[in-house]
Amino acid sequence: MSDLEYFIGLLQKEVPVRIKYKDESWEMRLLYFFIKWFNPHFMTDFTTVIGYTVYFTNRKFIEQCPKQAMQILAHEAVHLLDTKRFSFPIFALAYLFPQVLIVFALLFPINAFYIFFLFFALPLPAPFRAYFEARAYSLDIILGKRSIESVIKYFISWDYYKMFPFKEKIVSVLEKYSKYPSQEMKYIMDLYQKAEPRV
Repeated sequence: MSDLEYFIGLLQKEVPVRIKYKDESWEMRLLYFFIKWFNPHFMTDFTTVIGYTVYFTNRKFIEQCPKQAMQILAHEAVHLLDTKRFSFPIFALAYLFPQVLIVFALLFPINAFYIFFLFFALPLPAPFRAYFEARAYSLDIILGKRSIESVIKYFISWDYYKMFPFKEKIVSVLEKYSKYPSQEMKYIMDLYQKAEPRV
């Protein structure tokens, strides 16, 4: 059993995590078609969670960088536990809010409501997405994978559709969770520490 498989096994006692690969997934290629204009590196530089499935970029990365893959999985495990805590539909809707509201434009012919809901296609602040990502990136900071300064860019850049462009608030939240991790974060840290000596 590899180190990563051991860590996955520990996580599976809490959530039914599955590992897939973006370069082997038609779903990820379809998603990329819609988001490549603002995140052209989605398929090669980002790991993605949908439900309890974690999509790494490719198998080769897992084989060549097992420690880094385990650190990434620890980050994604925060999302997995949040999915369990809130349920997948609520987590997904909260994560995609407010941009998800654009789907309501499909319910109306071209009129005032249509124009109103089109407004949500803009890169408006996404407070719930920022909350979920702040917790996950704070775990990266605790594990020594990233610094607060290196994390801020994800909140203000196009990578996450400019989810929360308020630097001072983001720094405050990252410092808070780095100093006082949530129960879910502590649980993942405990599992990570159990697996880490194997790396």
